[in-house]
Amino acid sequence: MSELEKIYQDSITAALSRAAEEIGKADLAVGIPFLFDGTEKEQMLAAVETGLSTFFPRSKAVIICLTVDQDLSSQNKEDFTEFKENIITLSYNNRKLIKKGWAIRGIMDLALALDADLVILEPALFAPAAEAGTVGLTPDWIRLLYQPILEGHASLVLPRFKISLPGNSIADHFVFPLLGALYNLELRACLGAGLALNRNLLPGYLNDAGNWPEEAFEFGIDAWLLVHALEQGAEVAEVYLGQKPSVALPVDLNYLFVQTVQVLSQAIGKKPSQQSWRKKPAALRSPLIFGARESYYHQYFAPNYRGYLANFRRGLIRFFEAVWSRIFPEELTAQLQEIAGLPEDKFSFPAVLWAQVVYDSLLAYNFIPGLRQEDIAASLRPLFEGRLAGFLNEISVHDSCSQLTCPPGEAFCPSFARERIDAQMDTFIARKQYFMERWFHHKEALQPFLPEIAYWEYIPGVPIILPLLIKSPEGTEHVSVIYEQLLKEYKEQFEQFIRDNLGLTTKDGSFKIAYALRKLLLQVEEDMDELLLPGDIHTLSGMCSLVEQIFRLLPSARSFSLKSGVAEKFLREHPPRNLITIWGYQDIDELFQEHDPLDVLALTSWSEEIKYTTRINEWFRENLQPEHLEISPIKPLVVDYREFPALSSIKEAPVLNYLASRVVVSSLRRGSGGEFPKIRLFTTILKSIIESEQFGLAWESFARNRKEFGTMVMNSIERHWGMGSFSAHSIFENRQHQLLKERLKKIAGHYRKAGEKDVAAAGELLERMIEGYHLGLTLPDGHFITASLWSWASYSFKGGKDFPTPLSLMIERRWFNSELFFSCYEKIGGKRENIFPKIFELMGQGREAEDLAVLYLGAPEHGKKVILKHKLDKELPPAGRLKRSSFNPLLIPVRENRWESKYVLNCGAIRLNGLVHIFYRAVGEDGISRLGLAISRDGLRVDERLPEPVFVPGHESEKMGCEDPRLIVIEGRVYMLYTAYDGITPQIALASITADDLVNHRWQHWHRHGLVFPNFPNKDAVLFPERFHGKLAMYHRINPNIWGTFSDSFDTPWPREDHYIVMGTRSGMMWDAVKIGAGAQPLKTKYGWLLIYHGVDYSFCYRLGVFLTSLHNPAEILYRSPNPVLEPETSYEVGVFGQSWVPNVVFTCGALPAAEKEILDDDDEILVYYGGADTVIGVACATLAHLIPARFREEIKNSAKGKSSDHK
Repeated sequence: MSELEKIYQDSITAALSRAAEEIGKADLAVGIPFLFDGTEKEQMLAAVETGLSTFFPRSKAVIICLTVDQDLSSQNKEDFTEFKENIITLSYNNRKLIKKGWAIRGIMDLALALDADLVILEPALFAPAAEAGTVGLTPDWIRLLYQPILEGHASLVLPRFKISLPGNSIADHFVFPLLGALYNLELRACLGAGLALNRNLLPGYLNDAGNWPEEAFEFGIDAWLLVHALEQGAEVAEVYLGQKPSVALPVDLNYLFVQTVQVLSQAIGKKPSQQSWRKKPAALRSPLIFGARESYYHQYFAPNYRGYLANFRRGLIRFFEAVWSRIFPEELTAQLQEIAGLPEDKFSFPAVLWAQVVYDSLLAYNFIPGLRQEDIAASLRPLFEGRLAGFLNEISVHDSCSQLTCPPGEAFCPSFARERIDAQMDTFIARKQYFMERWFHHKEALQPFLPEIAYWEYIPGVPIILPLLIKSPEGTEHVSVIYEQLLKEYKEQFEQFIRDNLGLTTKDGSFKIAYALRKLLLQVEEDMDELLLPGDIHTLSGMCSLVEQIFRLLPSARSFSLKSGVAEKFLREHPPRNLITIWGYQDIDELFQEHDPLDVLALTSWSEEIKYTTRINEWFRENLQPEHLEISPIKPLVVDYREFPALSSIKEAPVLNYLASRVVVSSLRRGSGGEFPKIRLFTTILKSIIESEQFGLAWESFARNRKEFGTMVMNSIERHWGMGSFSAHSIFENRQHQLLKERLKKIAGHYRKAGEKDVAAAGELLERMIEGYHLGLTLPDGHFITASLWSWASYSFKGGKDFPTPLSLMIERRWFNSELFFSCYEKIGGKRENIFPKIFELMGQGREAEDLAVLYLGAPEHGKKVILKHKLDKELPPAGRLKRSSFNPLLIPVRENRWESKYVLNCGAIRLNGLVHIFYRAVGEDGISRLGLAISRDGLRVDERLPEPVFVPGHESEKMGCEDPRLIVIEGRVYMLYTAYDGITPQIALASITADDLVNHRWQHWHRHGLVFPNFPNKDAVLFPERFHGKLAMYHRINPNIWGTFSDSFDTPWPREDHYIVMGTRSGMMWDAVKIGAGAQPLKTKYGWLLIYHGVDYSFCYRLGVFLTSLHNPAEILYRSPNPVLEPETSYEVGVFGQSWVPNVVFTCGALPAAEKEILDDDDEILVYYGGADTVIGVACATLAHLIPARFREEIKNSAKGKSSDHK
């Protein structure tokens, strides 16, 4: 039982006992969760009692009210339960339970205790009689909802309303088409607006409460209740309740959507025995419908989809590389990119595209373990908004509309809207077969990678792609060196930050550091709320006070922006009719009597339809001149979220606001804002001010081009986006945050110098936290931890739990990438200050998405097509460790032999005629590497060691040595890959010899095939001892990753096409974060090909790990050890000063089964030969079962059985 479940049980147990004792059984329970607004509680209870007494006078009915104690300051307050006549009032006093799902759970538990049917009403839908008229909850609703249950027609009844177009968008576009396709039921109800349940459903819900998704205890509860009922085969009915009142959502629409996605994804992905949808045909039926069947939507102004489109484009930036390119087919991602670039008035997001991204996201959520499920769910949100934008544009009334009742202009056709919703349902049904096939076969798209690039992940899962080399005035620079140096600086800064502020080190682990950071940030939030920025942000007056305080901190904020008279001219020509209506004015003159035209212009971004915005853009593009703008103060504009609800869901202001030199802010809904609302508002408002200043600078730079001025300004507004890691947009956005950090430091210093002791202490703490504004690091345990107060506040504001997930982080990503870009740019002789005028130029041309790394550094234009082949669990079980031989070291230098007098290391090994042949690298006084041979019967002790080298340099490319041999036997010959080194460039070379020549020491018969990739720096190459579909397979290392490639023959050079990354380095401080390379030759096991590889960390310690690939595809990684299986510990591995070549090294080139065997089983022992401190050679061993965790062995076994069964 979880801690929260225990808290809940403590809260509910007494109430359940009293209900059973004092009330006994009841016929009907009416539950009302008064979580967000209890102001009309008494009137609503009166309406409910009227309905019960009027329509069900003979039924024993109980009203269950779950309320919130407004004073939660005391941690020791007891939960409150009151029984008064037929009303039970229950109040949770633990903040963690004050969520909709927990409230519904409590109501359901009480209803079950009473053995009663249940009707749940939403308080938000109640309006006092004087205000409501015929709209809102009435006593008749009780009858309408309960009658189908009472008469046995249905087990679950959902309300249907006449609603505003976007009022049920999550259900219309996601829940109902998906569930309709999977469960064959065409629903048109309104989720989250109440329901009625037969008492027989309650045990099924509550007995499974321990397995409810976490989101079901919040706002995912409505979708959870529905899908659970469908899974149980419950009969669902709908009842028409009239026109739905216009109410604000209790939380952000996006938060509701992501929770709904996670709930449905988990419900659909339950174990097969609970997936009844798999047996349903591709058909559709309607539920029972009670009541009138009137028009579904209000006929009103067409909703504005500009915000949805902007969020879709932002989502493309955030999720394209990190998620979408890993879960969607290439043609789909190309289509997403294409539609993102469409003009606003031409934007289209077809239903068939939406159905496919939904289905592919569900598949990824359930079958791609390498991505966090919450990140997959979050990545669907901007696609949902893209679909909404396309849908709203699609249904706008145009000349071809056939409905005679549709007014021209800004309205939409309700009938046509309903028709398109129905067509969308048909599309989901048509695509169901696609989903089913992919579900059963778990097909995943392969992603190619190119060899001309370097790849890293600063943020886990987010690739950084740059050229391997750049040209500087001093010569060639390795980008990997620049990357490693920058990450080293970040590591040192992060370590100092947590040491100074938390008293911790990275050895304390991710979770301890994260929770200490959270605790410190909560203190900053408390300081802001009580000392620095007091005020109630949930009221208009309180928000006004807060914003005024923030603006007083930046009294000189000014921008090159529009003159008031120009705004007035446009607005008089094109009055904002929606805004005039919202504020209750008669006309534009009355509006201007009380509001500045610039305020009005800024608010049109939030009040008017997309066509109005298009008109604004066209007008300014045609008419705007430099003299229409002036340097003017940036001013705040604070409004009530109830009048402009979009302001509380769209977090970043449109650039049009900056043209008006306004920062528009709304009050917040109660219960919203997350754990750090003041931090969030403080930083976001400051960032908006800074961005307004920066856009003003860009527009000033455009003023020199009078002819194109309007076009350039509107290009910078309309095309303000870009998805690339090094796009002009990303660099520009990061500039805002760098300036924001500087402003924050000044403000914190101002507070610190204040006279009041408490304020000064709060300013000092804020100042300390600002030092970590951009810092984050992957710690040795694999978790990325951010110290950024922006990221913590943003993540919590958007509904995130625990600490921010890697893919939610944009500040850290952009900051690091920007610094990496500038470090490279400065290496090639550029100056940082020259980039920003270029960015302004690109903005004016509408090319803000341009990749600056391509433009300046020579990065490949199509590098994003490079995709890693491995998709692994984030939380991998550790591999067992290798055990050193008691006979170690196996080989040491021979002082008497000049060619091997200094070091022996890095040996390959093969077994021929029952003997282990150990080919080792040896270095003598001349510093040249040659290959020697030792022979062993048992593999643990040397029985013979040849006095002379068996392979020596024979080509200019290897004049300084033949290094690191790796051998296999294939097709009757022994093939050896080795590193040819000329003193400058390491390259892969191939040689071969017959087994007979080898065992008879006829070294003159070595055949040099040549360089595999001539003049290309490369090493750590291994061949597979079998062909794959007729092709030879090789792993090699282009720093810092392991790559794979194929060839038809051993002829050199090998093809340069179709290279791909097999494994990349891990991020941050993990043991294999700097570089990795293949080690021993692949060993065939019953589970796959086992490889021992080496990894290097930022202390340049070499360790060994293991990975397992598919027997049929060397690109498919089945397992990768999160831990090293061998690391330097003994003196001959750590090294002895003055005697050892390179300290802290274990490095392998060869491994063999202890006993000759073609396919290894669990109990077979493996001998791993390795170099210690690059000076001696050792051997370590382990069984196969010890190296590959049992979980993975079982999964592979089960997978093989399943494939065998499918084949049969």
